[in-house]
Amino acid sequence: MRYWVGITDNEWYSFLETLRPDEVNFWRPSGRGFTALEIGAPFLFKLHSPLNYVVGGGFFVRAERLPLSLAWEAFGEKNGARSHAELSALIQNYTNSTELDPEIGCVILNQPFFIPRANWLPAPHWGRGIMTGKTFDSAMPEGAKLWDGVRPWLPSFEPSEPGFSHQTLRKGSEPCRQWTSLEVRLAHPFRSRLYHRDARSSRRGEPANQGEVRERS
Repeated sequence: MRYWVGITDNEWYSFLETLRPDEVNFWRPSGRGFTALEIGAPFLFKLHSPLNYVVGGGFFVRAERLPLSLAWEAFGEKNGARSHAELSALIQNYTNSTELDPEIGCVILNQPFFIPRANWLPAPHWGRGIMTGKTFDSAMPEGAKLWDGVRPWLPSFEPSEPGFSHQTLRKGSEPCRQWTSLEVRLAHPFRSRLYHRDARSSRRGEPANQGEVRERS
């Protein structure tokens, strides 16, 4: 099973650990897309050095590129900030840009989980050139060791359809093939937020597709 370990803003993590939302927006300040994972694959959080630990994760739903204002409207505090201004400040810490509404990458994760600090997992070998994250494979020794440490902290999933169980995640099988029916259910709230935003724009006489985004392949 392939999964991603993403370098995580420490303030983002601390805020969301307290909030405990049902989904999060793992933003990428550069605005770059994200194509490393299939739907439902695990996406783990690794804090910035010197806190070189894997501290939780979530499950990949989709990736979008959005103006910061729309990301805030769609996800609010699930962006890992208390306000639009605070989110903007976090983004500027990485880009040094003065643009008022920059486009950011949005990696939408469902069922986020947070490992208690006493149980944080030492990060695997991490080269200096790795700036955003790294793919691991649970079939390889390094990836298997980390995944075995993460597995006890996986959340209990709500079945997406009668008789469906996600307990296979705890047994180490591949989740990606089993999330097809879940994809529509998880993506629907996000699509709805975009739809209602466009509807409001249309009533104000603005182009209805101003906030439209396309799923990246």
